[in-house]
Amino acid sequence: MKTILIILVSLAASWSNEISPINSTLEGLWTNENTEMPGITKCNIRYENNRFYVQIWGKCHPTDCDWGENASDEISRETDEVKLTWDNEFVARIQTLEFNEGKLTITTENRYKDGRPTNSHTETFIKK
Repeated sequence: MKTILIILVSLAASWSNEISPINSTLEGLWTNENTEMPGITKCNIRYENNRFYVQIWGKCHPTDCDWGENASDEISRETDEVKLTWDNEFVARIQTLEFNEGKLTITTENRYKDGRPTNSHTETFIKK
């Protein structure tokens, strides 16, 4: 009986190691490299059910504004790039989040609904 128990415990341990999730390079809390930037201050990225979930905070006073959380389309955890669309009242923001050389870049294209011209900018983040 003791031998069977040892075998079962060993199998369970090796099985749990094989299926334990490995964090992608994108997952974690990221802060803007340029703290003076008026745009995004930080973002938190997690992976669940074949999607990346991204929560973003923008620079506001006295505390940062929480944009909420947005989910990507189904995508592999091993990717280094995620695309999201944030559809707000006055603007649609199309974002590309990309991991490159140990940093996260977020390129945001703002498509205004009131006729203002489209603009885009890129911000760089470091993992906290």
